[in-house]
Amino acid sequence: AVVSTQSTGTGRSPLSDRALPRYKNGSFTCLNHRDYTEHTAPLVFARFSCEGMFCATSDMNGVLKVWGFSPEMKTLHSFVFKCGIFSLHWATKIDKLLYVGTGDSKIKILNISNRKITHELSHPTENLRVISLASNAAGTHLVSSATDKEQRTAEFLVWDCKTRECLHVLDISPQPSPVTSTHFNHNGNLLVCGALDGMIRVYSDYQCIMGWQASATAIHSVKFSVDENSVFVYCKDGTLAQWRLYPMSQCMCSVSVTDAPPQNVAQFGRDIALDAEGKFLLVGRGFQAVVYSLEQGLTEDSVLPSQGSRVACVDWHVPYSTRLCLTATTSGIARIVGLI
Repeated sequence: AVVSTQSTGTGRSPLSDRALPRYKNGSFTCLNHRDYTEHTAPLVFARFSCEGMFCATSDMNGVLKVWGFSPEMKTLHSFVFKCGIFSLHWATKIDKLLYVGTGDSKIKILNISNRKITHELSHPTENLRVISLASNAAGTHLVSSATDKEQRTAEFLVWDCKTRECLHVLDISPQPSPVTSTHFNHNGNLLVCGALDGMIRVYSDYQCIMGWQASATAIHSVKFSVDENSVFVYCKDGTLAQWRLYPMSQCMCSVSVTDAPPQNVAQFGRDIALDAEGKFLLVGRGFQAVVYSLEQGLTEDSVLPSQGSRVACVDWHVPYSTRLCLTATTSGIARIVGLI
């Protein structure tokens, strides 16, 4: 069940806009930050839309909010998903469609223009949590991963976004393990995924062409590098690493993110985000978000202003000359920081 509302009724202003002293922080100068405070529960996901016009944030109470931030922050729509939100993904090519993975084996396709759930995709097994979603650059295919509460079941599917039919059931070898993170390369020919078993798997034409053990703990987030010759991997134990694809499974560098994500809440701290040029990577570390330079391995470059509570997820948008970083915390506050 989904409840759509226009007002949250929190009685709080959705915008706290504060100018920061212009100080040099590594490679960047921090200009300002804006705090979005309309959530009343810890945030789980925060995403810029593909074209960067909107943000979507969801919390542990199943509340989803879509909001704009330019020229001012404004809540556009609010939704409540009673079965919970376990993944969130904006459609590529178009800013009006949002895919929402829920706890009843479904992927809700939300059209924010008319504030309606236009379609639903259903995993074959009932009562699964859809924990990962990704679409290719053309917007024609969507991949989804689902598992049960005990994380013993693993379903990994490919959907046709136009016909909304399941095209493939992807093989997870040697032992099925829930896929926790997925990312397509620029043309959709390659798909990389990380799983609960600590393995990285790479698919071409939806056939697994390589795989290796990257960690003894679960993989939280995977991303292709801009040149697509390597992948960045963030693990449950707090290890952030870059792995070369060719030759396969060669670790190029790794660092320990000293304050690892909370171990008891799988959703928190899963994200890493790359800037458009592939020179910097953003990750949550305890009460701060940290920017790593990628020019010579993984080198800590900048630390964003602390939000006073644990950073749960991050995203990055790069319009024009100003970089916008999106961070969301366990206190329910989402923040946009402007960097130059």
